[in-house]
This record gives sequence, C-alpha cells and structure tokens, in this order.
Amino acid sequence: MKHLGFQPSQTIFMSSIPTEVTPRALGLVGKDGSDADFARYLRVRIQVMNSYKTLGELSRRTSVQLVNGVFQLSDLSHLASRDAPAKGDQKSSFVIDYDEARFAAAAAELAASGGSPSPVAVAAFADRYIDQKTFEHSFDVASRVAVTHAGDCTEHAVFTTALLRRFGFRARVVLGIVLVGVTMKDASPSLLAFGHAWVERYEGKSWHIVDTALAPPEHRDEAARRGGLPPGTSLKLAYLPINVLKDESASYARTLMDDVGVDSVLGVEVDASDQAP
Repeated sequence: MKHLGFQPSQTIFMSSIPTEVTPRALGLVGKDGSDADFARYLRVRIQVMNSYKTLGELSRRTSVQLVNGVFQLSDLSHLASRDAPAKGDQKSSFVIDYDEARFAAAAAELAASGGSPSPVAVAAFADRYIDQKTFEHSFDVASRVAVTHAGDCTEHAVFTTALLRRFGFRARVVLGIVLVGVTMKDASPSLLAFGHAWVERYEGKSWHIVDTALAPPEHRDEAARRGGLPPGTSLKLAYLPINVLKDESASYARTLMDDVGVDSVLGVEVDASDQAP
C-alpha cells in the first residue's frame, strides 16, 4: 500500500488494531482543529493481554496501571515524555548507525541544502528520501535504509533519528499506537488505531514528536496527494507510546520481543469527553 494511501478498512503501518469508536468521537474527528486539540478531548480504553501488569511506557508516563486487563486514559495531549535525555540519544549505535559510510551519502545530500538542517528540514528530507513505502522490511538499521530508500514506519523512525543525531540533535525511536482520524470529502469521518513507530526529539527541556511516516502537519497535504487520497482530506493524530527503543545494540530485536508491545493489545475503544467542542 502506498504511503498514506489507505481506506478505513485497510491495514497500515505495523499492525491494525480492532477499534470501536463512539459517534461522539467520530464527531470530534470531523471538527476543525490541531492534533493537540483532537488528542485533548479523546477518551481511550485499551484492552491488553492479562499476562501484563502495565502497558510499559504508557503506564510510566501517566502513572496509570492496567486494571483487569484494561487501561483507561483521558486527554492524550499530556503524553509527552518528561524524562531527561540519555547520553545515547546523541550517539551512533548498531541500529542508529549514522557513522557508517553507507549513511554518509544521505547525510551529505541533506547537508548540501546549506547550513545546519533544522528538525523540520530533516523530517521533510526523510519523508522524500524513503520513496518506496513498503512493508517488506522488518526493522532495518539506518545505514540499510540509506541504501534501499525503502520501508514502513520503523524504517522512517530509525532513519530520521539517525539524521537528527548526525546533525547534533538528541533523538530516540518510540513504538506504540497512533489514533488516526480521517475526514474525506463526501465520506463519513473515521477513526482507526494502528501499531506505529515515530521519533522523539529533545529541545527546550522537552520532547517533541517527529513522525515522517505520516508526515509532519505542514507536509500532510503533499503526502496525502502522493498517497492517492482525495483533495481536502484531513488527518488528525494522537500518539500513545508503549516502548522507547532503549536497546540499540545488535540484540535489539530480542529486546523488542521480550518487552510489552503493540501485539499485546487486543482492542481499543475510543470516546470523546463531555467537554469536547
């Protein structure tokens, strides 16, 4: 499936999650507003395998625990990380291997635009550079993505993180769930939940989301056009982090298998708060 070229019944990114949406939440999807406005009024119940006692990063950030396999949360706009960056968030690693020769050509291409690239420029470049939007790659390291120009959300996240670190920013890969509200002309609004990967960049004593797989807000019109979505399509996103990729060594795949992940989520129920506009 092409980048962003999906219909509500199709699968996108790592995995599609069974989702129940109330009419009130669908009404919120169809209203004007930013991602933050959208996330602020959402209410979510996440059903998780009973073998887990927490939902990992999401539980840590919110201090909310799973109760009988259900995690309940309101106001998703407050899910930004508050922890300080680690030393590794600027270093090259097995996964984020920006010091590899195969990655250098991609970094040089970005640097050729002049000066030190801004985070917005890095995100736009990564979106363009990975021009083969495909699910055929499992979790390629950054230097591999630099060669193939291909991948899904995990490759976008790894490659973008490597570029950010290469140009002096602190960044890390996050895996979790994204709620996507879709409004298209002459169609009813829809809201879907997917397993997803994105980037957190540290600046000004806080972490900021960088999502080059779905494109930053200022480039979504172009991304939607390339993906085959009709003109005027509106996307609203809300992020629920489950894991931060802390093990970037050669054993990263084993660590991901051992951690609580998106595959432990059985279903998502989405409603809107009574204060929703």
